[in-house]
Amino acid sequence: MGKGNGISAMKRTLAAVVAIGALTLAGCSSTETATAPSSTTFSPPPSPPEPANPVPILKKINGCVIKPGVVAGETDIYGNRYAVCNFMDAVDAEGNVMGNGVGTEVEVRTFPGDPRTAVPVDPYRSDDNTKYIIGKDFVVTITNVGKVTGYVELTPSPLADPNKVASEVGGELKPAK
Repeated sequence: MGKGNGISAMKRTLAAVVAIGALTLAGCSSTETATAPSSTTFSPPPSPPEPANPVPILKKINGCVIKPGVVAGETDIYGNRYAVCNFMDAVDAEGNVMGNGVGTEVEVRTFPGDPRTAVPVDPYRSDDNTKYIIGKDFVVTITNVGKVTGYVELTPSPLADPNKVASEVGGELKPAK
């Protein structure tokens, strides 16, 4: 084999590569234009309903004090809304009511639907310290019911009775198991 044969083979290979490239380009440049279907239009998925304002539910609870300026509550990282109030029923060592936001706390958390389907596992189980009340689209959590916390003993006010609160907000008290 001489030098001429090697150059000739390279020319044939180069010609083949150019021909394949030209065919590929020719296939890509069609005179037909793509058209979008005229009967189908894109519409974004519907947004989930907004959770209700929790403050009106708190206002139904007789004797539970909402901090001044709270009108809509806050939004958690999942888009649910919540607000708190307090019965201020804690007493000090001498039996004096402490006030200042210390006592049985009540949180209302609202959801865009049934709260039992908002989480994969039902976390709403009442116990000695925490009571849960389930409503159509809300959960009321009553915390520190008669619990001794450090130097503060909570003597729950009759207003903090979970059965009474359940009746006031129109929810169902989840029993302790």
